[in-house]
Amino acid sequence: MMIIFGVCLIVGALADIFITAFSLNHLLLILFGILLVVINLAGSKINILKGVGRSLISLLVVLVALIMITVIFTGKAPVDNETADIISEAKKLEEDNGYEAAIKFLEDKNTDLGWNKLFTLRIAEIYMEQSMYSEGATAYGSIVRSLPEDLEVRYLYGRALHMNKDYNNVIKEAAYIAKINPEYTGAYVLMGDAYKGLNDHFREIYYYKIAVGLDETSVINRIRLAEAYGASQSYEKAIEHYEKAKEIASTFEEENIIYESYIRFADADSEN
Repeated sequence: MMIIFGVCLIVGALADIFITAFSLNHLLLILFGILLVVINLAGSKINILKGVGRSLISLLVVLVALIMITVIFTGKAPVDNETADIISEAKKLEEDNGYEAAIKFLEDKNTDLGWNKLFTLRIAEIYMEQSMYSEGATAYGSIVRSLPEDLEVRYLYGRALHMNKDYNNVIKEAAYIAKINPEYTGAYVLMGDAYKGLNDHFREIYYYKIAVGLDETSVINRIRLAEAYGASQSYEKAIEHYEKAKEIASTFEEENIIYESYIRFADADSEN
């Protein structure tokens, strides 16, 4: 039974490498599979691997392998000390020598240590902070290709595409997120934002309404919907949602956002 499981670990890791990309986690998983097979094949010939000893070692290998499987397929590897130290070093390098130095440092680490989601995520964040939206989208996209089910990163990828005014691809990514998780509010916000960029107010309102329905406590989404109604000259509806936003606002920051948005709406209304 353990031999079969070991073979499955090896085959599964190789298949995932083919589908996504090679990483250190894949290599470790293959080694665990080989170790499991060797332990159970050679167990009867080595005293320490007989009986209970072999079972305990096999169980330990299986538990570690299961942890590795979870890491690979969720893309949420724990931030170990080495990774945290490297990211901290990159931030200090950025402060001292500029963002290009930090990006090169992280790219080199990706090459030397094996691809790391967190290094690539930081690269994307740096590009976005520098308003280099095309490069940021490319970096997020590389993570999405390796971890297609990571909806959080796919959402960030969609935001980067939106900032780069690539609205058609924003719609594509948002539709994928909504298909995987229909309750993911951000998918519908991305849709609304994309159609806003395309001046399609009917679809903009449609998707913002879904977002508001999924999270009725979000002041920001309510303002998005109010602004969409204002842009489509549905002024009564816009005012209705501004009033609802005021009712659910709980912080000074939220109240200030509502006020500034409403002033812009009132100014546009007076011009018309």
